[in-house]
Amino acid sequence: MEASRRVRPRGVTVLAIVAVVAGLFDLVLTVLLATSRSGTIPIGRGNEVQGEPALLIVVAVAWFAFAYGAWTLRPWGWYLGLAIAGLIGVAAIINGTFLAVGIALLIASYLLRAGVRTAFGR
Repeated sequence: MEASRRVRPRGVTVLAIVAVVAGLFDLVLTVLLATSRSGTIPIGRGNEVQGEPALLIVVAVAWFAFAYGAWTLRPWGWYLGLAIAGLIGVAAIINGTFLAVGIALLIASYLLRAGVRTAFGR
């Protein structure tokens, strides 16, 4: 079935919109980190965000690519969504952010549903 004739599930639409927001957030972080003298951004109560701006640009591009692939139901978008969910899960486990592990598992389990796979042509 051609991608333009498939019906995009509502959850895929939500994921595509969330991916655009995540990509924009990463771009804002990139600018803030690149312009920070210390290479960190304070986020209150002694916590701070640090990172490599070049890596954040790559992550933002991945989010935007997934958003496009999900919105247009490209088969590669399905694979990219699973890859992003896996990377989120691994990074969350390394950082001890267990809420993010749950979110990654929810994204992956949703993308693996039969109707969603079919919508992507998988």
